Amino acid sequence: MNVYDFDETIYEGDSTRDFIFYIMKKRPIVWGNIFKLSGAGILFILKLMEKTKFKENLYSSFKLINNMDELVDEFVDIHLKNIKPWYLDKKREDDLIISASPDFLVRRFCNKIGIKDVMASNVDINTGKYTGKNCYGEEKV
Repeated sequence: MNVYDFDETIYEGDSTRDFIFYIMKKRPIVWGNIFKLSGAGILFILKLMEKTKFKENLYSSFKLINNMDELVDEFVDIHLKNIKPWYLDKKREDDLIISASPDFLVRRFCNKIGIKDVMASNVDINTGKYTGKNCYGEEKV
């Protein structure tokens, strides 16, 4: 078994950031949260808000979107090209992919490329709320 991080390792870029920008383009209704997100961003930068809480604010836009499953599938199909070729050449069926990105996002990529073992942040796809801890830092280890 090999263990890999997802974002910036086997995925070119940050899948969460790419997904948020994709949502903003495809579902402009989320722009209604821009002031809330800006405030949360400032608090996070000033270290007055923890990372998980900031991400929940970022993901709160999910509540405004119908058919999130369909949107995630579209995103994954379009961004599958971001999986680095070196990984596709050396991947093994028993690989473990670990990520701080939402499980519902990382797992869809992994399913498409034949990887079944994923550890990622448990985020409710419809509310954006964490249902566990952010898989980052100590949690990732």
